[in-house]
Amino acid sequence: KSIAANMTLDLSLISHRRLALGAVIAQNLRYLIYSELKFTCSAGISFNKTFAKLGSGWCKPNAQTIFCSSDTSAMLNTLPLKKIRNLGGKLGALLLNAG
Repeated sequence: KSIAANMTLDLSLISHRRLALGAVIAQNLRYLIYSELKFTCSAGISFNKTFAKLGSGWCKPNAQTIFCSSDTSAMLNTLPLKKIRNLGGKLGALLLNAG
């Protein structure tokens, strides 16, 4: 393999490790919240804030969802535009009308 291919593989592995670490932290926080307060909560773990927020609402009321950057296309193809933050109002309608 070329050096560029190895670097891409390494970056992907680092990204997945960060998401896995985030998932463990979220799981521990959710456990602590439930054990101390008896509240359930959901968590979204992703490569950016928008997808993390989408993930937190994906499997409510007591779950966590991880979205990798490789999941982006598949998720966006099935997700209504209005579910994405800041695209539910006039901008979302404009984008829908634009095709």
